[in-house]
Amino acid sequence: MKIKFINYKTLALLLMVISCQEQIEISLPQINRKPVVNCWLNANGSYIFHLSFPTSANSDSIQVIGSAKVLILSDNKVDTLFHTKNGFYCNSSFSPSQGKPYKLEVKIDNYNNLYSIDSIPQTKINISAIEFRKNYKIDEEGDEYSEIRVSITDIHEGNDYFGISVQSKNGENGFYSHQITSYSPEIMNELGIETYPNILVFKDDLFENTSTKLKIRFYDDKASYVKIYSFSFDAYKYIKSWIIHDYTKEYDFWEVYEPMPLFSNIENGYGIFAGYSSQLFEVYPDSTITF
Repeated sequence: MKIKFINYKTLALLLMVISCQEQIEISLPQINRKPVVNCWLNANGSYIFHLSFPTSANSDSIQVIGSAKVLILSDNKVDTLFHTKNGFYCNSSFSPSQGKPYKLEVKIDNYNNLYSIDSIPQTKINISAIEFRKNYKIDEEGDEYSEIRVSITDIHEGNDYFGISVQSKNGENGFYSHQITSYSPEIMNELGIETYPNILVFKDDLFENTSTKLKIRFYDDKASYVKIYSFSFDAYKYIKSWIIHDYTKEYDFWEVYEPMPLFSNIENGYGIFAGYSSQLFEVYPDSTITF
């Protein structure tokens, strides 16, 4: 990260200003208490559904909702999800699939019903090669980084939305995602900021019906897998807003901005009800895998 300097006269003036400040009371608007849905439908037939109330930024606890009636409707069929524990709902007979529209309806006592509609995209991105260059170069600040290069081709008409993450093994069965960044225009065009989330998003408008190569930078010499996601439009908007929200919520003395609110597609509530699919590719140091 670049370090910015301030001259001593300016710093002294700032110290004088903040040392002679008057205490004032600010009246903040009360947050509208609406339920929060967190539901992701996976093309492999799995899903996760969680229901809670909003919490403050400095709270370590989550107030979950365990008494709701949760319905998912598709093809004239209604699946009811039942509360298991800690705000999670499940039904072993419900298995989402690609291409179908799913409608969510949640009923909670003393609250308006929650509604949302989304589907799992059928689009798959065509991956022709993945390169992993361990300890590839030194950046402008003198730090060594590795690079993943993914050669992709857009083979689907219309707008498509994707994501990418770099993962490593954590023990025998666990995985963790690296913090990554990219200077590829397909990704910089989306975010416009230099940030290091554990997932990046992009869409195909800059390489529609053609090929491109994404370059992903991360500051580690280990990587086991590259994961490519295909998102619905709402899933893409939520992940993108989460990346920018996470970047802007931290106070920076040198930059003044307000945190970006998270996108939501939940009527009468907050959160997300969205579909996605993913492909996992194993990678090896200083090698290129072709498909």
